[in-house]
Amino acid sequence: MTHKNRYQWFLPIITVFMFITLFAAVLRQSNPLTMVEILALTSGIYSYVLLLMIAFLSTPLKWLRKKITEEHQKDILTGFFVLLFVFVAIHLLTRLAIPTLIIDSISSILGYISLVLLVTIVLLTIIFSPQSFGIARNKLKKITASRFSHFINLWMSRVVVIATLVAYFHITLIPLYNQNNLFMTFINLYSLIILGVYAFKTFQSYTSPKYKLIDSTRITAQHYLITTQSNDAQLNQYQPGDIFNIRFKQGNKIITDNPLKAYTLPDSFAGNQLRFVVKDSTPEQVFQNNISQGDNVILEGPNQNEARNILKNQARSLYLFTAGSGIFSGLSLIQQLLYQEKSEQPITLIWSLTSEEDIYLLDILNTLKETFLNFNYRIILTNEKTTQYDYGFIDATYLEQLLNNNDLDTTSFIISGPKTFVQATETFLQQMNVPEKHIFTEY
Repeated sequence: MTHKNRYQWFLPIITVFMFITLFAAVLRQSNPLTMVEILALTSGIYSYVLLLMIAFLSTPLKWLRKKITEEHQKDILTGFFVLLFVFVAIHLLTRLAIPTLIIDSISSILGYISLVLLVTIVLLTIIFSPQSFGIARNKLKKITASRFSHFINLWMSRVVVIATLVAYFHITLIPLYNQNNLFMTFINLYSLIILGVYAFKTFQSYTSPKYKLIDSTRITAQHYLITTQSNDAQLNQYQPGDIFNIRFKQGNKIITDNPLKAYTLPDSFAGNQLRFVVKDSTPEQVFQNNISQGDNVILEGPNQNEARNILKNQARSLYLFTAGSGIFSGLSLIQQLLYQEKSEQPITLIWSLTSEEDIYLLDILNTLKETFLNFNYRIILTNEKTTQYDYGFIDATYLEQLLNNNDLDTTSFIISGPKTFVQATETFLQQMNVPEKHIFTEY
């Protein structure tokens, strides 16, 4: 959930700052450098910084997921891989141009290993994961990426960490660097923080409370209803409306490289069982091919919504616009406000669907409406006219009829669903002069 995606430049800015501080520290050394040597040092240091940030981005950090949407994390990762490709190429060319740098030492050996790993990462990214690299344009690459993405991405993450460690020891063994106290302070500080966080989160993912997979049922193209069972009485840490991430584990092997987003529902808790909805953009890869009953399910979270502290303002009304399966993230937020925050603010859900047969979760919506007097919902159908539901689209005309212009300054709006729906609805609200700080979006 983001407000105008204001955190999308957060990681790139940190990356640039890291590079500038490290490079400035190197330039403090007394011996003059040639342009080729400066290019070699620059590209080498920047490659290491990018490795650090790629490793950092792959950690399941709760605050990172709150501040930066998954889509923008992928955009940032794509940019990092492109830059890594460029700087590895520059580093290779400049190394060949400086024969004196190629010496027989532990540092040089580690440098060669690091370069091989860097080239491996770039090749794996281009060949097997073109979505992350942003160059999936032909059918063959798309098929390859679709079939191998989870397995390859898992190994890419491991190679990144190994390359980062090798590059760290390579850099710290070079006299030009290790004799520069300012540089060593910066590089040790950055490396310790990022690699420490990565190691801690990886260890945490292996030691988190485990649940056994009892059942998985596909309810939409991208959503599964999962039932798990716990034998260690850990259910009391979860509440209706929690948003968290899950991984599946077979024996000692985690089979999902990236955590999947999950939402608990009001009827999620029964004895030692926990039921929740899982969203996956490629469900056939995980649910149909990889997991089976009896697998361990690792839960990470719960993750609080970025907008929660703003939206629980009792004096502000809330409108939530959703389309299709966007209902799950929206419903989870509503449950947070009603069940956990005990919010008394007026909350209205507007749900856009194609036809009446696409409607589900009515029992849950009706239960919320009957239980909480401050909650109401409306369903609008785009392709079917009925006497019970609205007909048409959530467009400018519909919003003008729905909303009171005098109340727009004291109302918050959340839009979730397909990207085109979110962007169009956001544009309509902006045309009605809704303050930008009151609009939150989630794709």
